[in-house]
Amino acid sequence: MPDTAVGNMMLCQSCGMPIAAAEHFGTNGDNTPSGEYCCFCFRQGRFTDNRSVTEKITESVAYHDEGEKELGRTLTRSELSVRLHVLYPTLRRWSSHENIHTAYYIAVNRALEYIQENLSGALNLKVLSEVSGLSGFHFHRIFRAVMGEAPGEYVQRLRLEKAAFMLSHSGHTIADIAHICGYDTQQALTRAFGRRFGVTPNAYRKSPVEVRFGVDESANLGIKPRITSRGTFQLSGIRAHDPLGNNKAFIDAWDRLRELTGTGCGQGEGKEFILLSRDRSTITRPENYDIYACISSPYKDRRLVKFTVEGGNFAVFTHRGPYSGLNAVYCHIYRWWLPFSGYRLRDTYYFERFPEPFPADGQPVTEIWIPIEKQ
Repeated sequence: MPDTAVGNMMLCQSCGMPIAAAEHFGTNGDNTPSGEYCCFCFRQGRFTDNRSVTEKITESVAYHDEGEKELGRTLTRSELSVRLHVLYPTLRRWSSHENIHTAYYIAVNRALEYIQENLSGALNLKVLSEVSGLSGFHFHRIFRAVMGEAPGEYVQRLRLEKAAFMLSHSGHTIADIAHICGYDTQQALTRAFGRRFGVTPNAYRKSPVEVRFGVDESANLGIKPRITSRGTFQLSGIRAHDPLGNNKAFIDAWDRLRELTGTGCGQGEGKEFILLSRDRSTITRPENYDIYACISSPYKDRRLVKFTVEGGNFAVFTHRGPYSGLNAVYCHIYRWWLPFSGYRLRDTYYFERFPEPFPADGQPVTEIWIPIEKQ
């Protein structure tokens, strides 16, 4: 079972976050500090919410920052859910709760950690089920239920997304990439890559923008960006839930963000309103998009996701008009501008900035900031 401490820091026995300093302690009924719980979870001898352990985990996953990297890749919400289902029963507040099938989540977590550390190795069902401690049949069924993907699908997706990124952002040969990503031969990678993306690795390397999902607009809009640089900066945000399926997703996220930060609707007071995404938009399926409504500068509220946007050069495209027109702009950027620009993408966030969130003329202005570096 996981330890309830990180280094010399104790974990809050409610949310599992490290308690780094005395000012983060909760308070007992007599206002003395509580070393077991953080100030966000426990005040004056009471928990600040009455959620069940399942609701607590669901909320934590919903506000998860997938921008944080572990072992060279980002942790998905499904992976975080597994970790929390393993961690929470070890915390004092939840130790008596019976509604988590802890053994199953521990088994899946073992497999996830092994996959992350051995992506280039043998990752068949026999190996993974042995790592998990379950029979092959039970492991396959449980993994699929917890992660939403069969073990083989999960491994294949991670390998191919890594291969796609390496093809466009590294100088490795295709044969080397095949080996690094767990394929016995270059031909094996080529077959798998073609089945998923519809092009060969070599064709993708020459024109990586052709691998994309969900963007059909292909016209050259003739939009040219301004190239600018800015320093590293901080954001706090709320995840927009199901942004493609829910037409109120962004409105709800902005409303919740303003409620939690106590800010108005305009930029003002040095604040910027930004939509942030970590997705590799040329290879991430729309149903997997992860987008956050953010405000500049960090806030202490743990319900807000914290981001650090790495400074550097950006290509800034300005779009005036309905947000429904942004797909065409993105297609223009990746199909018509980037391949001929002399730039390549940096491995960091891209974002949309709103200099006039509610313009008087009803024509919103959106700035699309694409992180770039010279070829």
